[in-house]
Amino acid sequence: MRPEQIQEIIECLPKGRTKFYYFRDRYCLDLLSWFLGEGKTVAEVKRSRYARLLRKPSLRKLCARLPDGKLTRDRLLSAWPPRPYAFLLTLGRWGETASNWRTWWQMSRPGANLVLQMNFSEMHNQRYRKLIQPREGHPFECSVHPVHTDGRLSLGWARLDVDLDAGEALIEEIQNDWIRDALAAAVWQNGAAGAERWIYGQAVGADRASLRRYQLEVIAPYAKIWDEALLLAALWFLREELGVRRVYYHTFRSGNLLKGIEWRKPPRSLYTTLPRRFCFEETAEPPRLLAAARCRPLRKRIRQGRFRWFLTEL
Repeated sequence: MRPEQIQEIIECLPKGRTKFYYFRDRYCLDLLSWFLGEGKTVAEVKRSRYARLLRKPSLRKLCARLPDGKLTRDRLLSAWPPRPYAFLLTLGRWGETASNWRTWWQMSRPGANLVLQMNFSEMHNQRYRKLIQPREGHPFECSVHPVHTDGRLSLGWARLDVDLDAGEALIEEIQNDWIRDALAAAVWQNGAAGAERWIYGQAVGADRASLRRYQLEVIAPYAKIWDEALLLAALWFLREELGVRRVYYHTFRSGNLLKGIEWRKPPRSLYTTLPRRFCFEETAEPPRLLAAARCRPLRKRIRQGRFRWFLTEL
C-alpha cells in the first residue's frame, strides 16, 4: 500500500472508539453470521465449508434448541456470554522506506502495511499496574514493533496489505509480544537492600509473587484466545469497515519466502492451524495486489514460484 492510502483510511475511521468484544469461539458465530444472510437451515450449513463450526459445544446446544432447524443472525446473538473480554482497536502504519521491504520490514511487496492494533481494556490495565507497577516503560512491550505508542497497551496486532479497488486484502502477519513475554518473565534483583526489581531490563515494583499472580490470573486467560481474537478482529475490520470480502492469508512456507524470513520464523500454527480453524481454503491463485505489483522482480517470483495462500470469501 502507499503511505497516503493508509493515512486516508486512518483519517476516515473513528479514533479511540472502536470497541471489540471477544470470547472463546466467537469467530464461529461471526463467520456463520456473514454466511447466513437472511438465514439458512442447519442442513444447508452442514453442506458448506463452515460445517465444522457446528461441532463447537455452544453451537451444538443452540442447534438442538432450534424449533424449525433454521439458523439466523439473531439466534446466533443469543449464544453470546454475559461478560466477554473487551478490547479497543486502533490503526497504525508499518514500513517507512522503499528499501529493505523484505529483509527488515518483512512485507511481501514494496510500500507499507496498515496495522490493526488490539489494545487491552482498563479491566486488564488496572490489574497490570497494580501487580507489575511499571516505572518508566512496559517490560512486555517491544517498541520496534507496530504497537500503539500513545498510551494504549497493545495485546497484539495484524499487518494488512489492502487493495480497495480489487476488494481484497492480504493478512501479512498476526503477532503478539506481550503475552509471550509476560508468561516467560521472571523478576530479578541486584541483591542490595531495598534494591529495585527488574523484568527484561525495566524497573518494576513487582515481586515474584505479584508477577506470578499476573501471569496466572490475568494473562493466562488471554493466552487461550489472543490468536483467534486478533484474526477475527482483522476480518471484521476488513469486512465491516473497509468493505473487503476477499481475504488472503500467508501459508507458513510461502509467507516466509515472500517476506524474506530466514531466521526466527513465526510460530507455524499461526500460518497452518489458525487459518484452517477459520475455514480458509488453500489456493495457488495469488492475490492481485502481488500478481500485479509494480515491482518486476516480485511479479517474476510470483509467476515462477510454487507459492500457496489461504483464501476466504466473507
